[in-house]
Amino acid sequence: MYNILIVDDEVDMAETLQMEVELLFPNNVSIDLAYSGLESLDFAQRKKYDLVITDFRMPKMNGVEFVTAMKSSQSSLNIATPVIFISAFIPDVKDILQLQENTIFVDKPYDSESFRRNIKMLIGAEEK
Repeated sequence: MYNILIVDDEVDMAETLQMEVELLFPNNVSIDLAYSGLESLDFAQRKKYDLVITDFRMPKMNGVEFVTAMKSSQSSLNIATPVIFISAFIPDVKDILQLQENTIFVDKPYDSESFRRNIKMLIGAEEK
């Protein structure tokens, strides 16, 4: 069972991403949805995830701030968790996180097939 956290302040986008992931791993995924960076940080402090998919621009705490906080503590459950940033503002993120390992940047609107391949690659899922 894969544990995945999806973070997007746009409810429709978060639910669309959830459906994409559920189609990819039917009956083999547990997904938590968060609608802000602060909410997602609370999730990440309590549960280990196989993958985090996050938007960049969100109120209060953006995606970069969230990922930095999530990975900043050596005792973090998710210090090595792969991250997919999905945003229409990717150039802003790439400059800030260019040295992060296991981080992929996906432009909105995204290509479903490429998005699913990236998920499988980051979590080491085998093709069916």
